[in-house]
Amino acid sequence: MTSSEYVKETIDIMIGILSEKYEILKDILDLTISQTNAINNEEFETLEKLVHEKQVKINLIEPLDERFSTTFTGLKDKLGIKSIEQLGSSNIKGAKDLREFTMKVLGIIAEIGVIEKQNNEMMSKIIDESKKQIKSIIHGKKAISAYSRNPESPPSYYIDKKK
Repeated sequence: MTSSEYVKETIDIMIGILSEKYEILKDILDLTISQTNAINNEEFETLEKLVHEKQVKINLIEPLDERFSTTFTGLKDKLGIKSIEQLGSSNIKGAKDLREFTMKVLGIIAEIGVIEKQNNEMMSKIIDESKKQIKSIIHGKKAISAYSRNPESPPSYYIDKKK
């Protein structure tokens, strides 16, 4: 295999990995949007299931990232480059496609990040509201117990009855 064939094949492998990762990220984006709906409707059991499904998808990405990193490290060593930008600026066949796939992956990751941040903010508001309600209930219980309190000291049996 010639050097250019090796480079082309390696780039094709990397594009395949990025394509796989992109498909999983699309699923994660859908799950993140579903999480938003579950939070808005306060369907916390559904939210918990979605979080679990999302974690399963995230776990699928980790080995892809490892494969990509290993493959890219080999390519960098072969070409004597340090970053993917250097690869994109060269005239190597497939480098443009690799750069485009990389940008697609980074774009969807950014989109997921924005929605995640919004979801976290919504959950923080819900938690704060719940804390306020709990405090109100505790104060209400204290007030009720103050009015309905039985005397704590036993009645005196030795009452002096003077006439």
